[in-house]
Amino acid sequence: MSRRSRTRVVAIVSIVLIGAAVWIGGQTQRTASDRGAEANQTVQSMLVARLDLETGLRGFLLSGRKEFLRPYFRGLANYLADEGKIGSIIDWGPEGRRLLSDQRQLTRRWLVSSKLAIAMRHDGQQISIAELDKRKHQMDRFRVVNASLLALGERKKSDAENTAITIVFAIIAGLGILGLLASYFLAERPGREAARRARQKSEFAEALQFGSDERETQGLLSRQLMRAIPDSKAIVFSSNNSENRLVTAADLPQGSALAQRLPTALPTTCLAIRQGGSYERREDKDQLIECELCGAVAANSLCLPSLVGGEVIGSVLVSRDSKPLSQAEGIRAKTTLSLAAPVLANLRNLAIAETRAVTDSLTGLSNVRAAAQDLARMAAFSGRTSTPMAAILLDIDHFKRVNDTFGHQIGDEVLAAFGDVLRAGTRTSDFVARYGGEEFLILLQDTDVEGGGEVAEKLRESLRQMHVPGLTGRVTASFGVASIPAHAGDADSLLRVADRALYAAKNSGRDKVCKAAEADPAAGVGPDTVDVNARGHISGTE
Repeated sequence: MSRRSRTRVVAIVSIVLIGAAVWIGGQTQRTASDRGAEANQTVQSMLVARLDLETGLRGFLLSGRKEFLRPYFRGLANYLADEGKIGSIIDWGPEGRRLLSDQRQLTRRWLVSSKLAIAMRHDGQQISIAELDKRKHQMDRFRVVNASLLALGERKKSDAENTAITIVFAIIAGLGILGLLASYFLAERPGREAARRARQKSEFAEALQFGSDERETQGLLSRQLMRAIPDSKAIVFSSNNSENRLVTAADLPQGSALAQRLPTALPTTCLAIRQGGSYERREDKDQLIECELCGAVAANSLCLPSLVGGEVIGSVLVSRDSKPLSQAEGIRAKTTLSLAAPVLANLRNLAIAETRAVTDSLTGLSNVRAAAQDLARMAAFSGRTSTPMAAILLDIDHFKRVNDTFGHQIGDEVLAAFGDVLRAGTRTSDFVARYGGEEFLILLQDTDVEGGGEVAEKLRESLRQMHVPGLTGRVTASFGVASIPAHAGDADSLLRVADRALYAAKNSGRDKVCKAAEADPAAGVGPDTVDVNARGHISGTE
């Protein structure tokens, strides 16, 4: 056999051995990677299930509405299913078994307390903020254990992958430079890239669990997409609370085409949202349908709908000036969005539940619960800064007569219209709440009793001009005005003085504004004294 033939045989054998080594190592690495990825996905799924449990329970405890228990029971079923299989996916070792046990015990204790809280809420008992905070602390402890378990799974996955790569290198090392080059191009470089992206994905999944609100999590998603897809820009869109406009938390360049189009954009303006599927725009492809938003950015872009449970809650636009996104980059974008979408949906649902808990459904104003909190806060601020704060209590005159004469539906429309007038006649910094059946409270920071009286007079005139379809005649209101520090030193005293002024307005003929007079011991004038102003000025005591 000639040297050339021997060389050819050695080369063939080397190629076969290299191919076999690469195939065996690749299978081993793929198996380890798949099982590690399945383990990490299950750990992440358990965290998502716990978030469903926490979100559903918190929404039910805050609002008492049973539909919030649906994500609770769904999360419970998903968590128990994941818990049943997590231990058999990979060998977790002593540390992993300890973490799994800690996670199981934390969840069992949380479930016991949650069942008790659900039973109490079903019985009509209110759950204190302290109890809610206690469950939040329990959830935070679970997150820490879950993050440690996720990090351990990633380490085991990396260890298994590295073991497979080491086997490949051990075989190839004896075959010379050709084997070394083949191992580098066929295994090591792709492996390093995969490990780097896996670390980024794990870091992103962990960071998602600590987002405090939807805006912060949208920013995190945008940064992760730009990190996963080089030289790209990412913008996250979502529907506003009324679902009639598309908004973004990103800072758009002033005067840019997208910044000009977005203020009037409906959710269906985005083609990805409209069709519930991805929409790609490429500079080397003639587009039959042009998206109004994608057309305002780079020539190469990919827009993906944010889907949760079959519902579209927004979209993500990834664009790049230099070249179109590759298929692999599109898959990375979809994977990244699939991790963030459930978290964004949970944060939105939690924010909606918290907003509804402090909002009057008929008028859209704050309710009594919110009024108590903001009154205490604003009164404390007024005391610390030595600035005045005015309180206006107003009550609709003869409201029972409206209900008796025109019906409760017209009465509800009157209340809703009152809310609109009060909202339009006050500043953004002012606080307006429905304080009772037909009673409203307005708090004016950095405003004395005179300023409060002027605001009340303007509102009184506006209310007199208010028109409600189906209602004949005018609806008027009586106002009581008091302020800190002229008439009271704390929130409770301020409300009592304003209430006295309101009753003085009622007793003196209604449709009036009554201001509490400043305390003057020498003149014998105290907080019970009021000044009555409306179409002429009179004064008297309660």
